Amino acid sequence: TGDGVKIPDIGCYEYKPDPRQILVSLSVTAGATGFGASDAAFLASVIRGGEPLDDFTGVDLKWTLGDGAVSNVTGVATVAHRYEAPGRYDVALEVTIDGETVSAQLEGAVSVYGTANRFYLAETCAGERFPYDTPETACTSVGTAINLARGLIASGAVDGYDLAFQPGTYAITSTMLLDGAIRAYGLGSRPEDVNLQPNPKMSAVNLSSAAARLENLTVVGSKEQTAVVMSDGTISNCVFEACSSAGHGLIIRGQAISMTGGLVVDTVIRNTKADAQWRGYAVLYMNGATAVADRLVVTNNTAGGTASHRDHAGAPVGVEMNGGATLRNSVIADNVSRWFGPAGVSINGSTSKIENCTIVNNRIEQEAGCESSYATSTVGLGIANKSATVVNCIVWNNRTGSDAAGWVAADMSTSNTDNVRHTI
Repeated sequence: TGDGVKIPDIGCYEYKPDPRQILVSLSVTAGATGFGASDAAFLASVIRGGEPLDDFTGVDLKWTLGDGAVSNVTGVATVAHRYEAPGRYDVALEVTIDGETVSAQLEGAVSVYGTANRFYLAETCAGERFPYDTPETACTSVGTAINLARGLIASGAVDGYDLAFQPGTYAITSTMLLDGAIRAYGLGSRPEDVNLQPNPKMSAVNLSSAAARLENLTVVGSKEQTAVVMSDGTISNCVFEACSSAGHGLIIRGQAISMTGGLVVDTVIRNTKADAQWRGYAVLYMNGATAVADRLVVTNNTAGGTASHRDHAGAPVGVEMNGGATLRNSVIADNVSRWFGPAGVSINGSTSKIENCTIVNNRIEQEAGCESSYATSTVGLGIANKSATVVNCIVWNNRTGSDAAGWVAADMSTSNTDNVRHTI
């Protein structure tokens, strides 16, 4: 050693387990996940004196199965049990050998879900209890419900699952990933009865499956990210309210919805305000041939530079379309650009299309202190069209100017008049 004391080397030490030592564990061999009345099976494992116990003759086992049932068996390592009611069950085991008893427990060994394939959610719930299959036992964590539903679908246990939101306001602390047949919908009589409020720096929802659905609720208050991102799926009967940004230099295409595919239908996007964005970009951004919007109202949205950011451009405010996207049967009205750029719709690409839409009263309305070089721009404030198709639309009273006396009509600009038909 360091102090010069000599210690004899005794060589390697061979560990010899105590022959009296007993170690016990248990596992679920079948039915860890069930729906309705479900059967489960369990296996006991025993190590005695360092060796697995193969012969359970004379060994007593007491199984406490979590639902009030107790099973006492002798000589066998397995037990089966039927769970009649939904719930999450802990299972405990006591093994007695030669008068010595050793125990083990497995928390959440069995999860039995209801047969309706539905989780209820509530803002608060005194009776919250797995599997959250009644309004009285609803889950208060959106993340928990989403993760359970995704896990069940990924495992093949179910084809799809519903998330039923009772009226209230829900903090979204991580993006809701609807990447399978998950239907998230509000139980209120109108979309405004259920409000999803995301963290300011994140999206509330991401839809990426054709079977994903977001229905009858409101997404409110998204700040620095697109409120909803979608590449597939359906948004219907929803409201996007005040999904606003105020950060200098933020470039967000689709403040409310950014979609490369899927369907948005019977939905309102309103009162979104991008105060100090470098580019105001549209509240609805559509980019892709499978991106379709139908029966929308896009109104009272504002974007562009302010007096404190007077050199900053304002890109499209209402809807921006690229890559063959389709907008139909919709109203785009009363949207305001604080700098310049179409306040109604910007549409690009020969395969994109607007059909049966009313695009009215969109305008440039610069704030005091902003430069006015674009105040009388006649670029299409209603529709700025680059060779796309516009059919059967009303485009009216879209204006630009610093005040009513100086307003100039700027309803539509187009690079290909042959693609504009039956439109006034």
